[in-house]
Amino acid sequence: MSEGRFTHDQLRDRIRKSRPFKGLPDATIDHVLGNGQVRSFGDGQILVQQGEWPQYFYFVLAGQLHMSLINNEGSALTLRMLEPGHSCMAAILFMGNVSPVTVQTYGDTTLWALPGKRVKKLIFDDPAFAANMLQIAIARYRNSIDHIHTIALKAPLQRIGHYLLCEHLARGATDLTFELAYKKSVIASLFSSDPEIIAFVGLYFKIVAVSYGFFGIFNVTSAIFNGLQMPGWSLRLMLAKTFIFTAPLLIIAAFISMQAILAALAIGNVLAGIHAGILMRRSIRKWDRPIADINIWQDYKNDIKTALQWVMRRR
Repeated sequence: MSEGRFTHDQLRDRIRKSRPFKGLPDATIDHVLGNGQVRSFGDGQILVQQGEWPQYFYFVLAGQLHMSLINNEGSALTLRMLEPGHSCMAAILFMGNVSPVTVQTYGDTTLWALPGKRVKKLIFDDPAFAANMLQIAIARYRNSIDHIHTIALKAPLQRIGHYLLCEHLARGATDLTFELAYKKSVIASLFSSDPEIIAFVGLYFKIVAVSYGFFGIFNVTSAIFNGLQMPGWSLRLMLAKTFIFTAPLLIIAAFISMQAILAALAIGNVLAGIHAGILMRRSIRKWDRPIADINIWQDYKNDIKTALQWVMRRR
């Protein structure tokens, strides 16, 4: 049996790992799969409107779902961005209430949908499933209240730190070292509740972030010149980055698209970093420092190799 591009076995493996169906026997899961269907949606399609009765339980197979809440002032607050493997409407169907949130697709999304009446029947027929749903309902309401408190009272940087820490602890972490294994769109949702801003911040991370290494070289070089009591050289770097490497590209990109503007920022960072590295190299040779003949790229390669070895040792 095939459900779109997902086979029956693939669906069963994914559903079995989800919280609503955790611990249920294969026979029950196979019966549930027979009552559901795989559905594909385009970007921005509303699945459930706030204040309406949900008709389906949704399990994310591919893409993302955006859950938002309209407050009394009419502003939309982003509650969650659901990734593949997550589900929604389980707690609402269990409680038998109208949906307190709006759920819409974020990008092309593939879902497994189970009719609400089937969910309610399974709740009455299977105590293990009912217990799972009760746990989900408790956790969802607790997390939603905490998230609303975070969005309303904390600054953007505090919200990001709070989110990363909670995710880090939820993964069973026991120390302060962690990998940033979170999608840019999820982090972007912590800056603002506006879907357009979320999309823009995600695009910014995707394009401009590749130039951060060169931007770091630029900042370090500028700081070194300031530390050596050579503010004039630091000012030259700033002026070159702004008026030679970045501003002309931005002016041209402004007539093309937003993506072109972000690409211009990235290219400006790269060119400024290279220019700063060359300038520092020339200064070192001029002052006849012992590091003048060091191969900087080989040095970077050795640093990366050392970092990878350190990571492998900790696994």
